[in-house]
Amino acid sequence: MANTQLSDTIHVLAYIAYFKDQKITSQAMASSLKTSPSLVRKILANLKRGGLVCPGQATTHVSLAKPAAEITMRDIYRTLPDRGPLLNVDTKTNEDCPVGWRCRWH
Repeated sequence: MANTQLSDTIHVLAYIAYFKDQKITSQAMASSLKTSPSLVRKILANLKRGGLVCPGQATTHVSLAKPAAEITMRDIYRTLPDRGPLLNVDTKTNEDCPVGWRCRWH
């Protein structure tokens, strides 16, 4: 199974940016990701430790610590607890396809 930490973290940041002036709950973000609120809370904790989000005055208000345009992929990657490979190559491509066969990098 592919590691989705990076894409889930980007999703959470985009969600926060999109709904910036609204009440945001971990349940709502979890529903958007089709995951559990506890995973979203872990992602938020990592983002907070990494200086990318800051909690608001209410527990349901979270905001980006800086403008979204200033957040880099490197910033996001550094918040991940398990910094494995960023991209996984699909090794189950069709061997009869000249593109899929040539793309196997192992």
